Amino acid sequence: MLAERPSLGRLADPSGLRVVGEATVAAVADAATPQGVVAVVDIPARSGAGAVPLGPATTGAVLVAVQDPGNVGTVIRAADAAGAGVVALTAGSADVHAPKTVRSSAGSLFHLPVVPGVDLAELGVPARAAGVRLLATAADGPTDLDDAVDRARRGAGPLAGPHLWLLGNEGRGLDAPTRAAADDVVRIALSGRAESLNLAMAATLVLFATARARRPPG
Repeated sequence: MLAERPSLGRLADPSGLRVVGEATVAAVADAATPQGVVAVVDIPARSGAGAVPLGPATTGAVLVAVQDPGNVGTVIRAADAAGAGVVALTAGSADVHAPKTVRSSAGSLFHLPVVPGVDLAELGVPARAAGVRLLATAADGPTDLDDAVDRARRGAGPLAGPHLWLLGNEGRGLDAPTRAAADDVVRIALSGRAESLNLAMAATLVLFATARARRPPG
């Protein structure tokens, strides 16, 4: 690389960056075709239910034992794009700082609070004290997502105030106790023959539904 672009070396020296060969990058990176930039950084200490921002403007997602790092990163990216305020993860979820998670987030990991290690039981009490609803997602939920958006734009229903979406494990979804503890269970209506949606796709739909619900009429 230096042979092709000697200016990189001249730019790196004053800034304290170190230019190494492709073999070194390949040895420390986990991807088959790394992008050529490696950094050593401090990981934020933010974790646990107490680190989740709660208030009248709260929106976001809580990933419940979501194990695929690609899905976790994609949900973080979708939350950022939809203007959400936080993504939280319970125990058993993928590492938010794993290389695949970071790549899948496409930089959004650094744009909004991402809080691992959240216990739902510990989150529920302060969330409700702050007026924040916990909304479960399930294919058989009694509340239709589109109807919820329409109601919210009239100032009613589960999306009308601050809320967090509970999104379950890729294979199992949300367990019965989590659903029972939620303030409402919302379904995404499927018109075709598909039985379900990918977790990250479902998360994108509900997060953007929140954005639509908050958009002023007209």
